[in-house]
Amino acid sequence: MAAPPTIPVDAERQLPGGEEIFLDHVGHFVADAEAASRAMIRAGFAPTPISIQTDGGQLTGTGNVTAMMQRGYIEVLFKTADTALGREFDAARSRYSGLHLIAFAVADAKAAREQLASAGFRVRPLVELRRPVATAAGEAEAAFTVTRVEDSDISVVYGGVWYTATSPVLSGGSGHEANMVGSTATLVFTGTGVTWISYTCSCEAGISNVYIDGKFAASVDTYSPTPQAQVPVFTIANLTSGVHILTIEVTGQFDPRGQTAYVMVDAFDVTQ
Repeated sequence: MAAPPTIPVDAERQLPGGEEIFLDHVGHFVADAEAASRAMIRAGFAPTPISIQTDGGQLTGTGNVTAMMQRGYIEVLFKTADTALGREFDAARSRYSGLHLIAFAVADAKAAREQLASAGFRVRPLVELRRPVATAAGEAEAAFTVTRVEDSDISVVYGGVWYTATSPVLSGGSGHEANMVGSTATLVFTGTGVTWISYTCSCEAGISNVYIDGKFAASVDTYSPTPQAQVPVFTIANLTSGVHILTIEVTGQFDPRGQTAYVMVDAFDVTQ
């Protein structure tokens, strides 16, 4: 059996770890969402559908259109309701339409907020932003408050043959990988959705079957032409709130452009 591939430290990562701070996206304030979408298409982007943002079922006052990139995205925001945030949006756009927002990503939003407050910055309460998104199974809800479950957490149970990989580019510094047919990784979680975070490259190009509550959900190919760490390779949302079981089954097959059938479980993001 071939040894697991070595993970380069300089692999591209999508999410920060520890006390790192990543640039997540920039935001432009505009008056007309439809016009902004057309402008993004003319510029060569493929904008997402227009979405309306909510917090706890209430309108926040803004909506957005985004252009997703390999790392980060461009967000175009517009007003949707006469709320405190909507009025603040109007005040900002009264000065000019354009770039008003730079958003950074951190591993622990609560800790980062407390650190900023202790340093004298004026901060706001944390909010749970949600918006509808289109998926292959229909409309679902994207939630921005998640819990990271590492590969070594006791809620993840491994069956078959798995190896432990360590690298600073991996979430928590480690991941589990396997290429033997029938090896499984099972996560028991409580929530309404889950995302599988993996490592993708030509050297870890395995194909897995993913099951939710015992039912087949998707076939996932983890090939990518360049190494990328902490990549969301599977997401399911809009589940009934409660206990669910996600199972990843190694098929032993791999993308024809890849080199091995190894599949990595780096972490999971659970939406509650």
